Amino acid sequence: MELTKINAESLQLTLSKQQNFETEVKQKVAELITRLPRAEQIISLPVTIGDGVEEQVQKAVRQIKTALDNNTEQRMQFTRLFDSIKSQFTTSEKEVKNNISKLEQFISDWRAEKVRRVRAEEEKKRKEYELKMARNAFKDKVISHYSHIIFQIGSTISKHNEESFYAQNTEEDLKNFVDKLKADNKEGYTNAILKSLKPNNIKPETDWQAEILTELTPTIQALLPAEVEKILERDTELISRFQNRVAQLKILSKEDKEAEEKALQERLLREHKEEEELRIKELEEATRKARIEELANQEEEVQVATELSKGTRINPLYKINSHSDITKIIAFYVEEEMHNIDLETIKKRLSFMLTFANRELKKGNEIDGIEIIEEIK
Repeated sequence: MELTKINAESLQLTLSKQQNFETEVKQKVAELITRLPRAEQIISLPVTIGDGVEEQVQKAVRQIKTALDNNTEQRMQFTRLFDSIKSQFTTSEKEVKNNISKLEQFISDWRAEKVRRVRAEEEKKRKEYELKMARNAFKDKVISHYSHIIFQIGSTISKHNEESFYAQNTEEDLKNFVDKLKADNKEGYTNAILKSLKPNNIKPETDWQAEILTELTPTIQALLPAEVEKILERDTELISRFQNRVAQLKILSKEDKEAEEKALQERLLREHKEEEELRIKELEEATRKARIEELANQEEEVQVATELSKGTRINPLYKINSHSDITKIIAFYVEEEMHNIDLETIKKRLSFMLTFANRELKKGNEIDGIEIIEEIK
């Protein structure tokens, strides 16, 4: 055992000798310094005197160094043993830590896997949510599109019928047109609307859009009867005006007809705009209620199944892949931190850079903008 090689008494004597030597050196150096010319006196110091003083100082330095080397040699017999003993401890501790690391690697790997699973589940839920929002938006678009188109087609048919009614110039023509209106029925108008819808049908771009279009087909078809009923109501109103219109045709002048036609166009345009605005508000309200109902009936969101292990910490770290990355880190440090640290601390932290720069300076590779001084030893 290395400890058996240590002589405690000899160790104490060696340590005392070094401490006494330290005290003697401090006293001798302090005494010599009091006799040395001060810095401001060196400028006017004669060469012969200066050389003599330098020789005395060098002699003192040599004596101190020689004695220090002797003391160092004597204490090495102990410090080498201490180093050996320390090495035995640290080597053993390192092996224990290495074995702990083997176990901790599994913990790290497993926690990383759980983080991956959590993020995968979160990503899945995010995509499901986005798909759900996209489906809802597409449903709203489909309902809005077909509701608007059916309204426009129905409005166009009614507008055409009323314009045609007032465009008849004779009682016979008016009677023939009214008989046509009486002959029109739900099936005819429904087929007319469906025929006009075909060019305006929405083409699905995905399978789920095709699925929604199929799902909403009954809802879209349910819009037709109400629109057809409105057309028939307007037809009935026109038919009821037949006798009054016949009487008007007998007294209307050409100018009266022109004025009547202009007023008719303005009225139809105004009524169309008012009805369209009302339809839009009704559709928006229906959509809002549908979304509220959907949220009320929606099942509770499924929580992420995987939970992170207790104590798991996720710390972001920079992964350095190139010299360019290192340059960015250095620039970031200089900009964000260096101005908060005193100069001496910075010089110590970056001493390896300063050593490299000074080595390059000896080769003539200078850095512009930095003062260069001479070190004389």
